[in-house]
Amino acid sequence: MPTESTFLFAGLLFLAAALGYVFARFGDTDEEEEAEQSARANFLRGFRYLLNEESDRAVDVFTEAGDLSDDAMETQLALGTLFRRRGEIDRAIRLHQNLVERPTSNVAQREAASFALGEDYLSAGLFDRAEELFDRLRDSRMHSVEALRRLLRICEATSDWDRAVDLCAKLSRLDAGGVNPAQLAHYYCELAEEARRANAPDLADQMLSQAEAMDSGKARTALIRAELEMDAGKAASAIATLSQLGESRPGMLGEILPRLL
Repeated sequence: MPTESTFLFAGLLFLAAALGYVFARFGDTDEEEEAEQSARANFLRGFRYLLNEESDRAVDVFTEAGDLSDDAMETQLALGTLFRRRGEIDRAIRLHQNLVERPTSNVAQREAASFALGEDYLSAGLFDRAEELFDRLRDSRMHSVEALRRLLRICEATSDWDRAVDLCAKLSRLDAGGVNPAQLAHYYCELAEEARRANAPDLADQMLSQAEAMDSGKARTALIRAELEMDAGKAASAIATLSQLGESRPGMLGEILPRLL
């Protein structure tokens, strides 16, 4: 059965052929036509290398190309994405980095390439580099929402819960439905547990109250609430909290019973 990569390859080849037609059809002067013919030849040469599984040579050809049309730019962005999905992160980074640094790229092209490069770094676990790129795109008209979503993923991977909450606030201003209350409650629960481990019960209670406001039925908030009550010497309140959770969530008894012993 054809894979996703196969279909993407077919699409890229079709686009390359279309570019060749455009290059040949719209050359206005002999000099322009010669330049377009050269660009077309380079693109087709690059795709031949790909078909022969000579990916490094293909990347060399594409990164050495001259000025790129919007269609050619999209082709290279898609090709870099293909490399990333195939796990060839180094090649994806080379292609996308070249597009970011290309002096002839306009703002929209450079932003698209920066976003793609950030995705490459994210896939490679290079969170600092990815964060730097997505931070630059937070005010982008085209990429702001998705850049914030990627920054949230980085916060989750690095346990930066304070920043995750801050990013959720920014995301909600751009996209009213873009923040899941359960997701935000999770961040506040993490902050509550951090504060508890740091012997800061007042801050832990404050963070947990925020989590409860976001998702009052979350089992985790009840477990943390019971732990805070036990820490404060309020055993009766903790038992009541756990008993109520057990009645509403019988499947949680395995976690509740050890806390009652």
